[in-house]
Order: sequence, then structure tokens, then C-alpha cells
Amino acid sequence: MSNLVKHAKHELELIGEDEETIKGLLKVVRAFASMGHSGGSAVVGASQLARLLAFENLAPLTNNPQEWMLHEAEVWSLPLWQNRRNSAAFSNNGGRTYWLVSEKARRWPRRRYKMYRSAEYRRPFEAYVDDCIAAYAIGSSPFRSIPDSLAG
Repeated sequence: MSNLVKHAKHELELIGEDEETIKGLLKVVRAFASMGHSGGSAVVGASQLARLLAFENLAPLTNNPQEWMLHEAEVWSLPLWQNRRNSAAFSNNGGRTYWLVSEKARRWPRRRYKMYRSAEYRRPFEAYVDDCIAAYAIGSSPFRSIPDSLAG
């Protein structure tokens, strides 16, 4: 048993975790330990794994329309988009800028969200032309556009 697995088992027992949960978490720790990380790469790998397990993004969020899900105005007072890669990210302009609801608690006394600007999504030109041709052929647009009142 590796030192990391021993450490994990001991810590889980100290907090009184049940046996089934300990077995399951030790499987994950064993898998991580078997990757042969050095001290430096283990820190990076553990950080990335923690973010993935928390359903967070590793690469910057973009303004790609496929990345944002529209919640209709009937549910909210105005159109609101939620990111598919990070469910804590919300936007009121189709993903050009966004805020993270997960940060409100961390910024508690001010209770204001920090705004972020999405990375620019560059759609391949060939895919854009194909979609335009398909839209013309059926007489409608396959795109869900941002309302003019919100586009800037």
C-alpha cells in the first residue's frame, strides 16, 4: 500500500467515514497513485481532478453558442444563459460576459458578482457556410440568435 493510500485511509477513518465510502474513495486514490506522478505533477493532476469532479471547466469558457443554454424569459424576468461546461456560470448576453454564482459566497460582504469576459470562439468558416446553406434550403434559421436588444 502506497503512502498516499495509507494517508487517505487514515484520514477517512479519523473523520468516521463509513466503510463503503472508504473503499470507494481508496479506489480513486489507488488509481491516482498508480499514475506515477512526481511531487510537482501530482499537485497539478490533483488540482485538475478536483476541478473536474466539481464539474468546473479547465479551459477558459468561450462565447460559443453551443456552450450556452438559454433559459427562456418565462422562467426569469429576462433571458438568461447558463454554461454547459460550468453550471455555475451565467450570462445575460449569450455568453460574451458571465458571472459565477459560486463566487457570491466567497465575496460575501459585498455580495456582488465579478464579471468575466468569455474567450472568443472562432467557428470554422466551412461549418458556418454549411449551416447557412442548410438554413436557406429549408427556409428557416437553425441558429438561436441573441435578441437585438441584448446584442451590442
